[in-house]
Amino acid sequence: MSEPHPFLYRVRSRALVLCAVVWVSAFVATHISVPPLAGPRISDKWLHGIGYFVLFSMLAATLAGHRAPRLRRIVGVLVVTAVYGAFDEVTQPLVGRVASPADWTADVIGGALALLAVESCLLLAAKKARKGRAERSPADDACG
Repeated sequence: MSEPHPFLYRVRSRALVLCAVVWVSAFVATHISVPPLAGPRISDKWLHGIGYFVLFSMLAATLAGHRAPRLRRIVGVLVVTAVYGAFDEVTQPLVGRVASPADWTADVIGGALALLAVESCLLLAAKKARKGRAERSPADDACG
């Protein structure tokens, strides 16, 4: 079992609720028919990537806070990204939207980048914590 970041461990229950609310909201938002927006055009691939980055950053951080082992967390997040992205794309035609392999690819890239960002932050935080413990002297531990 991997040791979670102390902050993530303290807020794990709230993070789980927030993660669930954001996921349900994202599912609803991607399954309503929306007219094209006026103004500057941005590729929807960017929107997919950013959306999945947010969703999967929250999932990876929530799993870390719940002490999911690192390898299981990494594989799990990658698998869920691919499966949920496919489900999201396949179900969108039911509400008059278009399913696209390119959108799915952007989803997976966004999820993978989220995982990379979260795991990098966790590794850096763990390294910093180890360094801080190594720099303390035995006298520091005795004094509290």
